[in-house]
Amino acid sequence: MSEHALRLIIYTSRLASRERTVDAVLGSIRQQSRARNPAIGVTGVLMFHAGRFLQVLEGEEPHLRELMSRIAVDARHADMLVLVDEPIGRRSLGEWNMETFEVANAALFSQTGLQFVRDALLSNVLPDGAEFVRMLHLLLANRRIVDLIRLRA
Repeated sequence: MSEHALRLIIYTSRLASRERTVDAVLGSIRQQSRARNPAIGVTGVLMFHAGRFLQVLEGEEPHLRELMSRIAVDARHADMLVLVDEPIGRRSLGEWNMETFEVANAALFSQTGLQFVRDALLSNVLPDGAEFVRMLHLLLANRRIVDLIRLRA
């Protein structure tokens, strides 16, 4: 077992380029993340709404710091703001190998969860990491919906 503690990082950023479609950008990020993140033990989810990303990442601190450094200089992201950066005792999103969701598809999400995500994206305010992960689980509580989203991805 590793000696490094697990961390949770949640950040928001603005889509920097309009040269590609949102689907193409999310697909590119998803493909790169799924290729790299399992090897370094990073899990999480990426959401997109109204020109902004909201990403939740879990993993060992040195790997997350390296990943955040790469994201900070990634041409797809601008105005990055870390909302939560805190230690966690265990993973909450361990089964998520960087799932991506465009929140504009409101029919796929619970009303309460969707409103929370939209508020977080637009105001850049979150209560804390544990509360956000709890809301994320509420948002994606219906495994059937999650499985349908995965089939489309």
